[in-house]
Amino acid sequence: AIGPLATMIAALGARSTFPVAPSLPAAAPAALTAPRAALRASRQAAGRPFLDARQLEPALVRALEASGANFGVPSTAADALAVFARHPTPRLIAALLVLVFPARAASGAPFTAGEALASAGTSVFWWWQEWAVHRWVLHSKAPWAGEDVHRYHHELPYYHVSIDGPGLALAWFATAAALLAGVASAAGAGPGVWLTMVGVYTFWGGAYEACHYLAHTRVPLTGHLRRVRQHHMRHHLRDNAAWLAFTLPQVDGLLGTDGGGRPGK
Repeated sequence: AIGPLATMIAALGARSTFPVAPSLPAAAPAALTAPRAALRASRQAAGRPFLDARQLEPALVRALEASGANFGVPSTAADALAVFARHPTPRLIAALLVLVFPARAASGAPFTAGEALASAGTSVFWWWQEWAVHRWVLHSKAPWAGEDVHRYHHELPYYHVSIDGPGLALAWFATAAALLAGVASAAGAGPGVWLTMVGVYTFWGGAYEACHYLAHTRVPLTGHLRRVRQHHMRHHLRDNAAWLAFTLPQVDGLLGTDGGGRPGK
């Protein structure tokens, strides 16, 4: 099903009017190098990360927007939903879920305790993987393209539209599906269990995209989503080596990266 999905997402991306998360490779190097250097200089002069694009010179804001940044963040739930629903990556995730869970139901295999355990294990793996990728891959001490893109995400004012691109999402979920197939096969599980694991993994991927997107908007949030935003703002504005978990902030407490009262950087 990945081939038809790739074609569908390419078409969605062609119609989308919303840029993906800030991505250095997506912009011409000459178009981004100068604005990014100016952004770094402004941040260094200020001595702290920026919260809002209004803290920057208007000319710099225009240059950053021309190179792909989007500071038009929604401030209402309705507007946030409209932006998110029109972006190709959430559509990809929704399409995957629409394919996977009905396919699991159509398999006819009974839902067993082992499958419930596999679902729980997949959830735990997502929460750990989310933290681990953020800590060791996106904030890697060794420079590489992904680390550079993520560093740019941190350099921008906190409030900006941030949704991963559909190409990255498609490659990520396809790789995860293949790895989960290996795990299910090694455990002697049937295709029904594998489909459930893929569905649970994809669900958490969608939850991450939605939570991260909302955390960078001005939409009033309550309950768990409010805690997620507060957690992520500390990561951006106080110390980017702490508060690394996302959909489940408690993971940082378990893994020793909840800030521990350290002063912000």
